[in-house]
Amino acid sequence: MSRSLPPFLIPSAVSSADTVESAPRNKRGVFGAAAFSFAIVGTMLGNAAKAVTYALLDPQDAADWGWRVCYVAGFGLGIIGIQLRKGLEESPEFEKAKKELVGDNVAPENPLKEAFTKYHKEVLVVMTSVSMCALPPRLAFLCRVSWLCQESHRKLLCAAGAAGSTPS
Repeated sequence: MSRSLPPFLIPSAVSSADTVESAPRNKRGVFGAAAFSFAIVGTMLGNAAKAVTYALLDPQDAADWGWRVCYVAGFGLGIIGIQLRKGLEESPEFEKAKKELVGDNVAPENPLKEAFTKYHKEVLVVMTSVSMCALPPRLAFLCRVSWLCQESHRKLLCAAGAAGSTPS
């Protein structure tokens, strides 16, 4: 179950708004696309970390507890990311927009609560669409790597005579 959640968590982590706001006007599309692309790069780095972990551990330890190492490291990196984000200043464009809010157009006290209560359908559509963009690369990297590991392990067992057959 925990291995299938990351594609659905990416929408909360991929926010190109800060990047786009502070980018030069003629480069905002490129900056926004780059911010989203780094989520895919993060998936590839996570797979590299998994490969290193599995290379350093014997197969039984990797299957028993080793796969959790990357999740624990990712949780630690997430905490560091939150702390770094807290220290950032808002962009001048955001501050300007915030000052322009008056009357009924005032920002809500708890925007996250308002988003999930008043706009739950829109939030679901956005999360689903971003997840669908994140899911294919994740499947391509994780499932293919897992299959290759299992297939190469089976062939090694076959070659050693442990499986009672010959490798195909």
